[in-house]
Amino acid sequence: MEHRLFTAIIDREGLEVAGHLILLSVDLKQTHIVLNRITERLKTEISQIQIDELCHSLNWRMHIVAAWILLLDDQKLYNSNGLWNAIDAGSWVTPQLIVTAYLRSSDFEEQASKRLSKSYPALTSHVFSEEQQRRNNRPKRIKSVLAKRFNSLQAVMGYEKAASILGKEPLDEAIANDIDDCDDIVRVWQARVLQKLHERGIIYNPER
Repeated sequence: MEHRLFTAIIDREGLEVAGHLILLSVDLKQTHIVLNRITERLKTEISQIQIDELCHSLNWRMHIVAAWILLLDDQKLYNSNGLWNAIDAGSWVTPQLIVTAYLRSSDFEEQASKRLSKSYPALTSHVFSEEQQRRNNRPKRIKSVLAKRFNSLQAVMGYEKAASILGKEPLDEAIANDIDDCDDIVRVWQARVLQKLHERGIIYNPER
């Protein structure tokens, strides 16, 4: 079922490309239009339930919208716990969600450390169908998801801290297996996000 809030925010009307692609890039000239849509809805229309619904979807487009709602919530009215559900489900935008969690989650270190533990499940979500769970159990899929997750986490936590939890050898292996170079995605996206937020008077200090 289409999510009404999601549809309103990413509506193509007046945009050169779909709104979710603008939120993903953050570097397009119409970024301010989509961010304004979110800011306006933050005043009256958004609830914690809606944010959690976006995060519990298996659609990465909804995840990126949820991330930006939380980033623009400068009053921190909403909790960001749902982001970790999307990360655990292997979201395609895991690097962007980890940046958002890093900036917004007061318990980021605790949550990140849990996911660097060898005992933490590779892929988990209560909305997986039986067939999706079967596909997710394939070694190639697990390897890809963990490489993306571990490389993204070490990009924000720092290599040494991440290696102290996961181990240097498995972390190096994950970085080598990450065909998307998520560490670069994390750094570029975080820089663009902080710039756009700063232009709106929203300041995050990413240094812990």
